[in-house]
Amino acid sequence: KNDSGRRVDTPLNREYIDEEIATQHETYLKLNEKLEKQLLKNLKKAKSADSYIEKLARQVSKDASDELVRLIFEDYEDWIGLVYNATKDGLTRVLGQSGKDTLALLEVDMTFDLQHPRVLDWLNEHALEDSDSYTGTIKEDITLKVMEGVELGQSNEDIAGTIKQFFDDQSDYRAMRIARTETINAYGAGALEGYRQSGVVNGKYWMPDSEACDICVENADAGVIGIDENFPSGDDAPSAHPNCECSLGASVKND
Repeated sequence: KNDSGRRVDTPLNREYIDEEIATQHETYLKLNEKLEKQLLKNLKKAKSADSYIEKLARQVSKDASDELVRLIFEDYEDWIGLVYNATKDGLTRVLGQSGKDTLALLEVDMTFDLQHPRVLDWLNEHALEDSDSYTGTIKEDITLKVMEGVELGQSNEDIAGTIKQFFDDQSDYRAMRIARTETINAYGAGALEGYRQSGVVNGKYWMPDSEACDICVENADAGVIGIDENFPSGDDAPSAHPNCECSLGASVKND
């Protein structure tokens, strides 16, 4: 273990984290609402194709399903772009604040560099990864419901009702989950980047929250590790899983 310096805890700024999660949660709810309206609008427009779809359904139901899915998701890429932009904006805000908080806790008199290539690479990679995962999962689930509806011979109105029910049941949960996860991820990444930019940190350690799972306990048990090493979970900083609220600590050089 690399533990040759004094330890500095950099716990989550709880008030800021909660405010940011609430902001991102609201943002994703509004984006989901836009998607729902667009899908229902396209489905209504596809009503003129009912006879064609019904004809296909009598022949090969999968062809009818594919056709209807294509029609209602024709503007889907626009929604993905909105989610990506919102995700990147949120990650940038949180990572930047975390970096500033970290340098202040380390008592280092310098400005956190949000334009560092390492930071920009992390933001681009994680914004794309988070938005792809979020939008892809939603599209996959809605597609399955639409396909089931066509195979069961449901009308456009019935399928519209299924889509509305999906958003009633799932939108809030999904929006909160990604808002919480990406906020904690960005805060952890900001703390780690603050350590790197400070020049005074020679190691890091995992600080489990009060309800830490076995994964996070194992990370904490690893003690102080190198700043560029990964913890046993394979993560270089919190979070290790959805809803993880652990923090990062630093081992600061004695000199």
